[in-house]
Amino acid sequence: MKRLLATPIQAVALGAGLIVLGLMSRPLLPVDETRYLAVAWEMWIRGDWLVLHLNGVPYHHKPPLLFWLIDLGWALFGVSEIWARLVAPLFGLGSLWLTAVLGRLLYAQHPRVAETAPLILIGTALFALFATLTFFDTMIVFFTLLGLIGVARAWRGRPLAGWLLFALALGLGVLSKGPVQLLHLAPVPLLAPLWMGRERPASWGRWYCGVGLGVLGGAALALAWAVPAAFAGGPEYGRMLFLGQTTGRIVESFQHGRPWWWYVPVTFALLFPWTWWLVLYRRQPAATGMWREAGTRFCLCLILPVFISFSAISGKQPHYLLPLLPAVALVIGRRVVATNTIGPRLAHLPALLLVLAAGLAFLAAPFAQDWLARLRPGVSLPPWIAAISPWGGVVLVGAGLWLTFDRARAAATRIGMLAGMCIALLAVVHLAGFAAARPYYDLRAAAAALRAAEVAGRPIAHVNDYEGQFHFLGRLTKPIAEIAAYEAEDWARRHPDGVIITYRRDDPATFGAAPLFRQVFRGRPVVLWEAAQVLAHGQALVVDRGS
Repeated sequence: MKRLLATPIQAVALGAGLIVLGLMSRPLLPVDETRYLAVAWEMWIRGDWLVLHLNGVPYHHKPPLLFWLIDLGWALFGVSEIWARLVAPLFGLGSLWLTAVLGRLLYAQHPRVAETAPLILIGTALFALFATLTFFDTMIVFFTLLGLIGVARAWRGRPLAGWLLFALALGLGVLSKGPVQLLHLAPVPLLAPLWMGRERPASWGRWYCGVGLGVLGGAALALAWAVPAAFAGGPEYGRMLFLGQTTGRIVESFQHGRPWWWYVPVTFALLFPWTWWLVLYRRQPAATGMWREAGTRFCLCLILPVFISFSAISGKQPHYLLPLLPAVALVIGRRVVATNTIGPRLAHLPALLLVLAAGLAFLAAPFAQDWLARLRPGVSLPPWIAAISPWGGVVLVGAGLWLTFDRARAAATRIGMLAGMCIALLAVVHLAGFAAARPYYDLRAAAAALRAAEVAGRPIAHVNDYEGQFHFLGRLTKPIAEIAAYEAEDWARRHPDGVIITYRRDDPATFGAAPLFRQVFRGRPVVLWEAAQVLAHGQALVVDRGS
């Protein structure tokens, strides 16, 4: 038992270290993270835990669980950015532990699968990267695992506890990101005849009755918030709450999407280093029987239907696949660890070459500007790339050479080394890349200037759509008006002491105007203009002519 717990604890420790690096090295990333904290902040200042708001307008795009948990922590510990950024990553750490729990239920005859799967999961580039971010998908991973553990327990002879856990996971998952949670949890219990084999329930009727009651219980839990929120938010809010997150999103996705095959190459890249490990592609007679095992088929009944469903829907993002990764980790663990096969020493060469190439790129980055200037005059790298510390390259090259000459004999040892290599790569990206790029993504200074304007009683307007990126960082308490560029002069006349936010690449000095504040942001500076300046220089002052 002690050995069984060792690797999950190591995986949690690696994940916790990466989260700390993320908090230290990068700011809140616009527009997603800043938007979500803005919603949580408006919930806090309004005291309204039922209807979500963004910039004073009801926000129907996401359910409330993440925002509830952020505000609950603020109520206990005080308002802080650190707690707000820890909530989603803590679900990622919990997912590592639940992966081991699910592995023990599915692969009781192969305990090292459960022992190693969390390390495979945290060593997967896609999971390790998003485990440090404030995204809803990390919560979905946790609740998907919780629901699947409920299904496995119901299968193993504890139906009441299993279906109650399934219902709880479904309801909380819907409250995390919406009805998509049902897509992650429904296939496995519905396809039970395909994976159970000889260990079937005494009655299929009772099994599917349990599934149905679990779905109803989860729906009841989610509707306990959704129905009162729909009444409180008004007819339009209620319509968008129930339809905007399902039918509306699917219809829109077909207008702004990617081809059906897009996930295939993306998955190959984002499952680094495992899809780059040649051992997984070698024929292993000892692993042939794994495809007939209930545990492996259980995982495939999650992976295949969900992957096909997301491929069929035009709107695609890499993080949509996060809930599939624990099942992928379990299958990889069963494939490699249970057979204790690591293959020839060059089996890890593709992953190794990528890490070595990344290390050399980090080493060369400070000198690349001069080379690029000679090759393509007028083209330059962003300033933060030249500032990347060469020690990051040294770390990656060292890790690659270490893996090159290792003499690991056990598959678990090789898995640990590959996972550590992936974590080292992401650590360097955080400490060197994100830290150097921080000034170009951190909006705290602009938010502080807006806070000073609000405290002084000055109205604020934002040219074009506003995504809430300044509200939490500036602790703003009033909505920011959204105006089109052609409306700027009229707004300035009606608010002569106001402040207008715009973005422009060209130099404001061209107009002989001095902005109230200017900050470079993602290569497109944020500029704050006083209304008097806009009236003096006209609409051209707020139109970006450098794009």
